[in-house]
Amino acid sequence: MLSFPIKIKNRFFIFLVFLPLITRAQLPSALTMQVQMAQEQNDYPTAEKLLKKELKKAQDKIPIWFELGKLDMEQKKWFKARGWFDKVEQKQPDNIQMLYYQGICERETGKFKALFLRSMALHESEKYFKRVVNTDSMFLDVWYQFALLERDKKKYTVAIEKVIHQVKLKPF
Repeated sequence: MLSFPIKIKNRFFIFLVFLPLITRAQLPSALTMQVQMAQEQNDYPTAEKLLKKELKKAQDKIPIWFELGKLDMEQKKWFKARGWFDKVEQKQPDNIQMLYYQGICERETGKFKALFLRSMALHESEKYFKRVVNTDSMFLDVWYQFALLERDKKKYTVAIEKVIHQVKLKPF
């Protein structure tokens, strides 16, 4: 790691100065860097515009759909994020990452629905989380996300049990 006697606040400047020193294999794609910089500055419209521009050119659209979905989740645009993950689901119905994100989006969109529709959305969320758990019970924080679902269903004891299970599997 290089160290500097002075602090340089603009990482983009450092990137430009040392670009010739970085091999292509170590360098993340320019798009990834631009999107990350936009997200760090909370410039979500720019990040979305960059991803959608790349989407038009990409042969494999799934990674970009994931990024667009996660970008919308970061902004709590649950309905919109679900749309991106629906596209992934059409192509890869057993993708564990998609199942996880769909479970979260279903749970969060359910909060804004009328009682009957809310119950249906929470049930859908539960189905997604069960599929994740059945595929890989250690996937990210799936038990914690499942616990949040149980809390929303007002099943507090079950929620606490799931959180305890999560902590046992992956202590913080």
